[in-house]
Parts: sequence; structure tokens; C-alpha cells
Amino acid sequence: MLPANFHKQLVEEGFCYLDMPTSLKQDIVTLFDLTAEFFELPQAQKNLISWEDVMTGYRSIGIEYSATPDNPDLNESFSYKNIEEARVFNDKFLYARTFLNQVRQVYLQMDKIATEVIVHLADIYTKNARHINTDLHSWLQLNCYRPYLHKREFLQDEHEDGHIVTIITANQKGLELRGNRDYHAVKGSLDELVVMPGELLALLTGNDIQPLYHRVRNHQDIKHRTAMMYFCNPNTNEGPLMPWVENDTNRQIDIIARATSNPSRYGLPVL
Repeated sequence: MLPANFHKQLVEEGFCYLDMPTSLKQDIVTLFDLTAEFFELPQAQKNLISWEDVMTGYRSIGIEYSATPDNPDLNESFSYKNIEEARVFNDKFLYARTFLNQVRQVYLQMDKIATEVIVHLADIYTKNARHINTDLHSWLQLNCYRPYLHKREFLQDEHEDGHIVTIITANQKGLELRGNRDYHAVKGSLDELVVMPGELLALLTGNDIQPLYHRVRNHQDIKHRTAMMYFCNPNTNEGPLMPWVENDTNRQIDIIARATSNPSRYGLPVL
């Protein structure tokens, strides 16, 4: 699935597009339809599936932020982390079961893509890297934007995500990537995925691949925008994670500790 110039694109452009496999696209189209239905549920029902102590669940506007708490992201969200599935897969949330099943199905497919990315990159930098499992502490997040309701120029401030990579797709424009040149506007199409490096990948590669800063611009002519992100993190219970390339940018930095704490930079619970 990865293009032949995948690594070169990450280093030179700061990001890389992937063609969406047909079967995955069909599943994501279905997921986006179910996501729209989920976010139209009464607020009281959405609030029932929300917790402060875990990543999984619903979040209203005002909780998550990209830069500072006083300028929160202007979107609702739903997140799913595999290790926390017992929170949502029980009889209390039967009204959302079809949605949740589809979330889990797409999550598993996205983790396979993330694993392919990591194995491919690790092989470029070293032949001795331990395999990095990501199936427990990564999460799939769905963001629901209603741009027409807001006057702010950006629905999300510029930030990098703090993961190994983020794999993202959206059904409308808005995402802007600050690559190694100028800002690049992503058109918003379910025909493709975008791979965005995060801080953890920079630490693994000795900053050869740098974190991608990005933002979401407000287009007030758009009524609804849905984005799906797979935030790829190492399983934090599998011991130390040594960098593929060690230098002054990562020496003596505990990558697992950084992965664990990074979500708190955005108002989210630690891993």
C-alpha cells in the first residue's frame, strides 16, 4: 500500500498521501454515515457515553485543545481505544451498537496500515529494532465540525499530534499542513489517507523525520465536516523503546514516558 517514495515524502515534504483501498473506503463511508447519526443524538445520550479518565468516549466542545485551554478545538469528538472497549461494548449503549461495531472494524484496519508504516520505516533506519505493537494504546477519533456556527478563523490551532504518526481522512476541506515548504491545503476526500508524522517518530529517527504541524481552517460555507484520525502510539506496557537513530535530539529521552504523557498536552487523559 505504501508508495515507493514514502520515506522520501515524509522527510522532504513532511507528509505523504496514501490511496484509499476500496474495501476500507467502503467501510469508512459507512462509518461516516453512522458518525453523522451519532452526533445528531440528543446531548443527554451522548453525555452518557463520556468519561474523564479514559480516552474512549464522547467529548463536547471545550475539553480538547490544540495549543491553549482558553482556545479549545471547535468540534465534538468520539474516540475508541481497543484496550478500553468494555466501557462502550455493554448493554447500556445498545442505541449506539451499530456505530460502535463499525468504529471497531475500521480501527483494526487502520492499525494494520500503521503497523505497515512502522515496519517499513524501522527497516530503513536499523535492522535491530524491536517490533512496535500499537494495538492497545493507539486510538481512532472521529471529529464532528459545524463550521457555519463559528466565526473563528481556525477550528483547531496549529499543533503537532505527539504520536508516532496520525493517519487522517476527512469529507470536507479545512485541514492545512505546514510541510517543509508553505502551508498545503488538503482537499478533503475519502479517496485518500494522509500520513502525518508526530513527535514520537521524530524521537525514533533522531529528528530525520520531523513532526508535522497542522491546523483546521474554518470555511463557513460548510455546514458539516467529519474527520477521522488514527493516532498511532506504541503499547506502553511492553518495555523501553529505543530510538532507531540516537543523537543529541533524543539521547536520554524516555520515548514510552513521552508517549504516555503527551495526550495531557491537549486536555486529554494520559495513556
